[in-house]
Amino acid sequence: MKLLWTQSTLDADKIKATQKEIQALRTQIRDTQTDMRIAFRNLLTPEQTSKLLASGFCRDGRDKKGRGYGKGKGAVMARNKAVEIGAPNARMSQEYEINS
Repeated sequence: MKLLWTQSTLDADKIKATQKEIQALRTQIRDTQTDMRIAFRNLLTPEQTSKLLASGFCRDGRDKKGRGYGKGKGAVMARNKAVEIGAPNARMSQEYEINS
């Protein structure tokens, strides 16, 4: 997109088409994220769900302090929270990382 905007002559149709393509991809990403969150919640027992909700986790994919998912400390903390509440496969992924 940046490349299109930095041309000496702008191609409005191409810019708009690229913008629509980007929006469609972002929508697909949000839909996939929603599907994954639903699948994760459906794996939890009622007790695990209660613990998760009480912790303030899963509000827009962020914990109480506003940290989101992703690389670095936030991802480790999210996985540790999943291990803490006993989420299925969380401990397995933690062991895989340690052994990798």
